[in-house]
Amino acid sequence: MLVETVEGLSKSQAGRELGLSAQRVSQLMQAGVLPYRNTALGRLLDPKAVAALKIEREKKESAMSSAKK
Repeated sequence: MLVETVEGLSKSQAGRELGLSAQRVSQLMQAGVLPYRNTALGRLLDPKAVAALKIEREKKESAMSSAKK
């Protein structure tokens, strides 16, 4: 019997990681910013893509705060 292991984050989990609401995560999914896949558990986001977006957002926030000084 073949058993598929499911790895991914829910919209809520990704939102907590990114500091965003689940609704905003849905918008980013629909816009193609955050890749996801449909599973029996629902739509799951790629943890690596979420981590990459988090780093990108932190860099932008850092640059903006540095520019204000």
